Amino acid sequence: MTDKFQNVRVPGSNDSVYKDECLYSFDNPESETGLYICMSTFRGIGKNHLDRHCKANPGKNVFLHLLRKRLPVPIDPTAEPKQVTKLAIGIEGGFDVNSSSRFTFDEKYSIYIHPNQTIPYPDETNQLPEQVKRSAEAIIKADSAFLKEEQSLMNATWNGEFRQTTKHTQTLKQLDNGRRIPPSGWKCEKCDLTDNLWLNLTDGAILCGRKFFDGTGGNNHAAEHYYNTRYPLAVKLGTITAKGADVYSYDEDDMVEDPNLGIHLSHWGINMIKMEKTDKSMADLEIALNKKFGEASMIEESNSKLQPVYGGGYTGMRNLGNSCYMNSVMQVLFSLKDFQDKYYTQRNFYFDNAKDPARDFNAQTAKLADGLLSGVYSKQPAAEIDVSLQEPSGIRPQMFRSLIGRNHPDFSTKQQQDAAEFLEYYIEQVHNHCQKDPSPDRNFDPSTSFQFELEERIYYPETEQVRYLKREETMFRLNVTLGAARNMHDVLQYNKTLEDLEKQGVRTNDLAVVRPIIPLIESISEWAAPEEIKGYKLPQSDRQTTISKTQKFVNFPDYLVVQLKKYAFNSDWTPKKLDVSMEIPDELDLNSLRATGFQHGENLMPNGKFLSNFFSLFDKIVA
Repeated sequence: MTDKFQNVRVPGSNDSVYKDECLYSFDNPESETGLYICMSTFRGIGKNHLDRHCKANPGKNVFLHLLRKRLPVPIDPTAEPKQVTKLAIGIEGGFDVNSSSRFTFDEKYSIYIHPNQTIPYPDETNQLPEQVKRSAEAIIKADSAFLKEEQSLMNATWNGEFRQTTKHTQTLKQLDNGRRIPPSGWKCEKCDLTDNLWLNLTDGAILCGRKFFDGTGGNNHAAEHYYNTRYPLAVKLGTITAKGADVYSYDEDDMVEDPNLGIHLSHWGINMIKMEKTDKSMADLEIALNKKFGEASMIEESNSKLQPVYGGGYTGMRNLGNSCYMNSVMQVLFSLKDFQDKYYTQRNFYFDNAKDPARDFNAQTAKLADGLLSGVYSKQPAAEIDVSLQEPSGIRPQMFRSLIGRNHPDFSTKQQQDAAEFLEYYIEQVHNHCQKDPSPDRNFDPSTSFQFELEERIYYPETEQVRYLKREETMFRLNVTLGAARNMHDVLQYNKTLEDLEKQGVRTNDLAVVRPIIPLIESISEWAAPEEIKGYKLPQSDRQTTISKTQKFVNFPDYLVVQLKKYAFNSDWTPKKLDVSMEIPDELDLNSLRATGFQHGENLMPNGKFLSNFFSLFDKIVA
């Protein structure tokens, strides 16, 4: 018998013990057949994947089998519920998804030698070598890989990246040059870039960031400005919140903390940091709303009772603590045939080719596809048993989130994130892995189903010339056009009534909310309308002028992702979330937005030396 156990190891402090879930499926200790933990690799394996594991790891076929059942516990009727103070799930002060726990666990173990031998543990330990006993005890006592990951995520959530306090916080010089920074519409003062922009806290200059090694990023204008002026601190626009911002110190050559950031920003008309709370914030309002109605009622038709459905394609994803953004994106993606064909149909290929399944992008994406589409984890609970004592329906995508968020400054935390940003990041990862990883079909890349090209037509009124530019996109980004609400009269009346009741001290909980109803086609029309841009820097010339820009589609994607920008800022940088209802048609005809390219009779804008000479001559004529 000793030869059977020759590869059994005792896990050390550096070993990850996957005892919560299978690496290839969402089988776990509460599943009908439990979970098998390899006593050599410490990988959790579901029963249906034992052959695969043993084939990939010859001689490592000894497992600690864990089977967990729920037992009821009495409920204390006198216990007071915890007060919710944060708009969050699964963290202190947030909504506790386990607050009504009415069960405890009973766990049973055995030693399983694949393919057909089971030894009860610890009842028959006399049959086992000492090494196997010590391995089993260590696996049972070890913190699971998931628990270690959760601890890491919580550290990232609360502590963030440690930054030193800048030496300039008390002595920073700020010029009184009359500048005031608007809450939007920024552009680098030395080029046409409109993202990756930094505000110099000394003179208020807005300039682009560094150029990255691959040629992306900015044009180094913010750094060059420091070298010319020696003004040391800059804050990245777009990162400013009431809790702080990204601040870079050029002479300290590092990201820093500026305890006086609120004062330094207020010098330029930005008061977000030093705002005092005088009314309910959007977070307060959403917490109150969730307390009153509950998450489920927010998606029900007039609070009617919805009937749950089960089976393939109807599998839920459990919240891991502010992971709604990820769950919603992945549910949508795996409703698409391209992603189903890539990862669900070909899942066995990716499982068999994964050397380290927990850290293999394709294997974990295929595992998620199997969990959502197979129907194995979406079964109607038995009516005769308390639902709280049964294995929870749906899947818990902990391993997937750990992998996709690894080394990412935002998605590696348990903080709320933007779904659109996650979608862009994820499909970029899909594209990268399609390019470099083994695949049944090297030419099949589902990320391309979102790609399309836009054409920008720039018209120069001074010269009656045009210029055409093209750019690739994966999202159709639209502003919410409040002025186009078709029920604006009702909205204004509701706001007036609400204001009057609040002044009288009357409770407004029972007042039916009236939101602006905005047809999507209005937002599209605004996007397609000509946009006047002042201060546009002409190509290869220092001259600035006013231009008109329109944009249209060169081509259309298989799936058009529409992003509605529902966050805005007041003139004093106070943030606000637009509480609106969008009217979405069943069909949308965008043929009128199809680009036509250069047209007969148009006069193309020249470039190079001719352009520079042209405006030199133009200036002389005007003078």
